Amino acid sequence: MSNRFPQITPKQAEDIAKANGWEDTKAPRTSGDHNYYRRPDFELPLQIDMGETAFYEKYIKMMMKRMNLTREQFYGSTKKMAKKAGVKYICPKKQDDNE
Repeated sequence: MSNRFPQITPKQAEDIAKANGWEDTKAPRTSGDHNYYRRPDFELPLQIDMGETAFYEKYIKMMMKRMNLTREQFYGSTKKMAKKAGVKYICPKKQDDNE
């Protein structure tokens, strides 16, 4: 496990996605172990594999790239993850706050 990219659980990945404005699609095709999240300003959905026990550096980097977030923005999205990664907690800007 990398100290720079601490592992996260699927639930923590969901919390980070939701904190950054991604919404669960609740699509009928989520009968498997993947949940899909969308944001109006992103063309493709974010996919989170809920069947995994934990995500490691490679998957975390893929999620960060897909969400267009830096390491500090990604881990700083929730208080628990900010503390775990040793970064400052940032209250993510919600989509509604763009006005």
